[in-house]
Order: sequence, then structure tokens, then C-alpha cells
Amino acid sequence: MSKIKSVVSLAALSAAAGLAMAQPANDLCANATVVGALPASIAGTTTNATDSAGVTTSCVNGTHYKDVWYRYTHTGASASITIALCGSASWDTTISAYTGSCGSLTSVACNDDSCSVQSSASFTASTGTTYYIRVGQYSAGTGGTFTLSVSASAPPPPATNGPDVIVGDIDGIYYWGSVGTTRSYSLGTVSCNIGDANLQWVSSTNQHPVIGGSLYRINNGRFEMIGTSWLKHGFTALTQNLCNTCSGVGGSVLGVGCSDPYSASLNGSQSNLGPRSHVNATTGHFPYPFTSPGAGYMVPPSAPATIGRRLQVEASDMFIPGATYISEAQYVTPDDASFPNPTGGLRDNALNNVSYRVSSYSPSQTVGSTVSPGGTTTRTKPAIMHWPVVDPTVIVTTHSYTDANNYVCRFYVGTKVTNNNNGTWTYTYAIYNLNSDNSASKFEIPCTNVTASNPYYRGVVYHSGENTAMNAAWVHTANASGISWATPFTFAQNSNTSALRWGTAATFSVTTNTAPTTGNATLTYFKVAGTLALNGIQIPSNGSVSCPADFNGDTTIDFFDYLDFVAAFSSNAPGADFNADTTIDFFDYLDFVAAFSSPC
Repeated sequence: MSKIKSVVSLAALSAAAGLAMAQPANDLCANATVVGALPASIAGTTTNATDSAGVTTSCVNGTHYKDVWYRYTHTGASASITIALCGSASWDTTISAYTGSCGSLTSVACNDDSCSVQSSASFTASTGTTYYIRVGQYSAGTGGTFTLSVSASAPPPPATNGPDVIVGDIDGIYYWGSVGTTRSYSLGTVSCNIGDANLQWVSSTNQHPVIGGSLYRINNGRFEMIGTSWLKHGFTALTQNLCNTCSGVGGSVLGVGCSDPYSASLNGSQSNLGPRSHVNATTGHFPYPFTSPGAGYMVPPSAPATIGRRLQVEASDMFIPGATYISEAQYVTPDDASFPNPTGGLRDNALNNVSYRVSSYSPSQTVGSTVSPGGTTTRTKPAIMHWPVVDPTVIVTTHSYTDANNYVCRFYVGTKVTNNNNGTWTYTYAIYNLNSDNSASKFEIPCTNVTASNPYYRGVVYHSGENTAMNAAWVHTANASGISWATPFTFAQNSNTSALRWGTAATFSVTTNTAPTTGNATLTYFKVAGTLALNGIQIPSNGSVSCPADFNGDTTIDFFDYLDFVAAFSSNAPGADFNADTTIDFFDYLDFVAAFSSPC
């Protein structure tokens, strides 16, 4: 028996030794195979390779399985190096490049799927720098043989447009269900890099895009924001061709000309949704990871079931016959926001990062299903730009400023004026903040001797743990100098009050007794001192410069003014308060008759 045991033990030891010998010679970073003169084509295998411990990467959720290593030291002038496995393997590959040394590596390129399920990535190499190349498997299954191609080409010319991400499509609506009266959705998005430099998409740092979804409604003469989501954090980029011809570079970057789809359900994955309040949309900066952001930032609470962090909408705001619903998506990312245009140095690539799609929402959509939004996506424009499409009486104007670091920030203002034919006009404004981190705390219309009534305000509703003070209604004021709405607190008093923050809109409305004129309103910034002039919009004219007897505002004093006043007086309409004493009574009638008898 002891002899048999000895034979068995010897066989087991021999098998173990054989397994160890079967591991590739370059299984460890320290034993990386040297890549010589370029171009190089090197046969390799991942069969029996082990997983490298403690080495993360910037794509495929931070790891490669059963990886092997190569080492290349660049000589000569700076060059663009391409590492590729295309067509050389029958399994799902991954590839990365690093600088540094084994045990202290920094990722410079990463890709999962570039050519079918094989991988290709590029990086710019500097003279004398050593690069470690890592070939692995997407999953822990069996790998196999491959051929690594390493080639050099002239580096690309300096970017003139830089990385420039847009929303190429909003291609799906996923319905997660409801809790009480709140319904929850998420929007599918396809991003496109229309610039001439790769866009960073590194999941393990804050150098990746965050993606927001919003819902707007046009109804009864108003454009209103009725729903918003937290922000999906991007984790890897594919190499598709929705907008342009893709360069084939993906993974840790969205290559030049490339597009990347995120399905509607993926954009609603709660674990990847971070707070909007973490993000400075002007610079694209946000803390990473959002789950433990550090001092000065909220730590997200656990996501409530079903509706948490997703695009939330109240059921009462949905499915109104005749209303128009508009889905909107926006990408924010640091390198896009901060790229300085070579002409003038303005940082303005973030001004085209939002797109919209007129959408069909149905009360019968099945929980857990994705449906097409209907219509087509309008690229590089916010949803407010559809208001004048629906209502030609609406005028939308843009108002921008450039900060001290040359970042260009923009607000959109939509204006609709309705003549009520009773001596009053209703002014409806919607203001959309595209990317201003300064935000806004006050909207003010200068006018004198105006009677204002029926003030209205609606802003965004933050949820899922964002500070509830951010939802407080703005305070309306009408006095001798004008009409305004303002946050309940200043930034110094409460930094979490309901400012008009990036990626959101607020709607204001008021009825006055004066006809419109072209003039200038103002927005007061929230986080810093100063104002933004909203020049050339329709505002109420001063009561002191109009003739009170011209009740209908048609610049002619005739019997129609009398008839319109009598109609307003009979219906107790606000414009019938002719003497502006806040009471509609027979004295208003007498004062109007006196004014009509001796017109201006």
C-alpha cells in the first residue's frame, strides 16, 4: 500500500508541476515579453494564465481575466501606438496599456470590443517611456491563442475641435413602475463624439460622462419641466457609427467619430445613478466615487425601491389629451467642457451636449418594458426649442456669459404673450439653464405703474435624497419698480435653496394691465454676485407711458375700448381694477368713463 501511495503522490506532484509549467511565460507583469522594433506581430496565449492581482483598468468594469503581459519602450519621435487583436482570436478579448512600473501602473488606454469581440486601442507614446501591454479575457472562461499587433504611426495633429460629445439619439423609454402617484422611467441614449480628439471615458476616475434625463410638457400655453432623473455614470464606450465614421477606438475613450449606446434600462440602473448636486456642469467636474464623495458633498442614501434616482413624474402630469411631451437627455464630461477653442480660447464645447425628442408616453406601458419614444431626435438643442414649434407665438432667445476661465455658459428664455382682450395681457416665461454652475436666484422684469395679478411659478422637483429645500417655490413680488420671482434664501443663507441649477427649467407667468414692449429683464446669479441681462424679450410696458383709455391696447381710443372695459368689469376681470386700488367697484367704472371722455 505504501508503494502505491508513493506512486499516486508522485503522479499528483508531476501533474501540478505540469500545470505550473503550462502557464504562459509572460503570465506576470514582471515577466512581460519584450516588444521589439515596430511593426510587431507576436503570437501568444492566455491558456492557463492567472488573473493579475491588484491591477485595475479603465474599462470592462476594472479587470481582465487570465491576462498576459508585454513591454514596449518607445524610441524616436512621439508617435501614435496601436495595439490590436483584431481577427486573431476566436474568443472575447480585452486589451490595456499602462505607464509606470509593475505594482504601480497607470492606465493610458483600454478596450473590450472594437472589432467584433476582439480589441484594439491607441495611445500617444513619448520618447524613452516604457509601456506595459496587457492582453486578457472579458470573462473567466477559457481563452486561447491570439496574435498581438503593435504598430506606430504619426501622432494625430493638434485638435482644433477637441473632444465634443453630443446626444445622437434618445432611442427608448423604459418604465420601472410606480409608487403611489409617482411613475418612474429612464431614457435610452446614444452618444456621439463629433470632435477631432478622443473623449475620456474612464470608469474608475471622474474622467467620464454623466448622463441626465428629463421630461417636459407643453400644455395650456406653458412649457414646464415635469420630471428629472439622477445622473448615470458612464463605464465604457463602444465603437459604433451613428453620427460619423468611427475611428475604431473605444473602451476608456469614445473615439473620434464614434457612437456609444446605453439602453434605456441600463440608464436606469440605480447603482450607477449619482446626484445632480455633485456635478459642476460648467467645468464638468464631479467627485469620484459618488458613493463617498468627501467633504462638501451629500452622501447618497439608499435608492428607494422602484422609483429611486430614476426619472420621476407625477401621474397627474401625464397623459393629458392635446399636451406635447418632450424627452431630453444631456451629457456632461470634463474634457468636453474644458477644451479651449484655439480661436479665442473659449471653452464652449458643452453648449451642444443636450438633445430632445417629442415622445409618446402611454398609461398602458407594461412595467419592465422599453418602448420607442416615437418621432425623431433633435440633436444639440434643449427641449425648450420645441415650444415655438408647437406655438408660433412663442419666442426663444439665448443669453450667454463667459466666466473668468473662458467657460461659456448659457440660459434659454422662452416668452409667450397672450392678449386676453379685456385690457389685460398674460406673460409666460420659461427659463432653461443649460450649463451654468453659477445658477440663478431671481428673475426680474422692470416696469412701473403696472397692475399685476395671477402670478405663477413652477420649478424642478429634486428627489431620492437630494435636499428638499431645492424644491421650494420662488417668491413673487410686484411693486412700483417691477415684477420679480426669487428664491426664498440667498446662497449665503441656504446654499441648498431652490436655485435654477444646470439642466433644469422654471416657468413663470403673470397677468398685467399693460401691453407688451421689447425690453430687458435680468437674472441674478445664485452662487456669485452679479446679474445676466436678458435683452430683447417681450415684457409689460410701463403704465405711465400708455393711455389708460386705450383699454385694449390697440393704440386707438374708440368704442371698442369702452365695450372691452364693460366686459371686463362685468366679469370681474383683473384689468377692470382701473384705479388700481385692488377692489373692482363702481369707482373703477367712473374713472374709466372720465379717462375715456378726455383721452390722452
